[in-house]
Amino acid sequence: MIVHDCKFVLTFKPVKFFLHTLLLSLCSLAWSAEPSVTSVLPRGGQKGSEQTVVIKGNRLLDPEGIFFYTKGIPAIKLEPKDSKQIKATFRISNEAPLGQHEFRLRTKNGMSKLWTFWVGPFPNLQEKEPNSSFEEAQLVPNEITVNGTVTNEDVDFFEINATKGQRISAEIEAIRLSGAMFDPYVAILDEKRFELASSDDSELLLQDSTTSVLAPEDGIYRIEVRESSYRGGNNFHYRLHIGSFPRPLVVFPAGGQAGKSLSFEFNSELVNLNPMDITSSEVLASSSCKKRLQYPQSLRLYNVSTARIRPFVALYYFSKDHIKMT
Repeated sequence: MIVHDCKFVLTFKPVKFFLHTLLLSLCSLAWSAEPSVTSVLPRGGQKGSEQTVVIKGNRLLDPEGIFFYTKGIPAIKLEPKDSKQIKATFRISNEAPLGQHEFRLRTKNGMSKLWTFWVGPFPNLQEKEPNSSFEEAQLVPNEITVNGTVTNEDVDFFEINATKGQRISAEIEAIRLSGAMFDPYVAILDEKRFELASSDDSELLLQDSTTSVLAPEDGIYRIEVRESSYRGGNNFHYRLHIGSFPRPLVVFPAGGQAGKSLSFEFNSELVNLNPMDITSSEVLASSSCKKRLQYPQSLRLYNVSTARIRPFVALYYFSKDHIKMT
């Protein structure tokens, strides 16, 4: 009996080893065939527009579609250049929520890993060098989103015109783009290079920066963008929003019971309202917490397990005359 058992074990182990080897080989073949996306540029687009993006990676031949996990951003055109690059056109509807949208690329050989695309309210503009010195700042209009890249020891400057009392706000999406470990720094400077406001980290956006100031006089102002420790690289991409928007950073109370209505207030020292005009807004603190408040753009509310960096929208807009639940 013992000898029989030993014979059984000796004959079984090679079969088991062969099956394991075969399974690993099949998994390796499947992995080597599926598409691999390494970059998507630009990293976002404007709500209600069409945006052409360049998708780079490996094994990108024979694309069959791009699938977003949220509605409102169909891929209307896919133009493969070769196995390493595809030009795609996204149609961003007016119903597409602001903020992060997840998608995957499908080819005849498989599905890519998850990637993100961001939607904002402003027209998009590409950063152009040289703009690495205060004197060579890139002139941009107000209410704009700049898609840029910070290389090693790089500093990008952008120039805007503002009138006395006008709000100048700047917010950046960098680490939220889920690429490099990009810890940004943003500052607002006057014509004499005096720093009026700056932001490294923020309460709401953590490593991402947002800051705002009221222009003390008519004139030229510059927005400075860099990595906080002057690091950088070809994959240190960012989306910089420049405008006159208010930016609340704190909501009080910070939470509520699931299934109950909750009254809350938005507050921020950046808004210069004490408190903000919008108070006692009613939201349902349901278990999914995906109600949106429109002011007139949308603010997505998430449960505690997901509300860290990625889900937050790029900008909040507030108007006490335009509040509705969706």
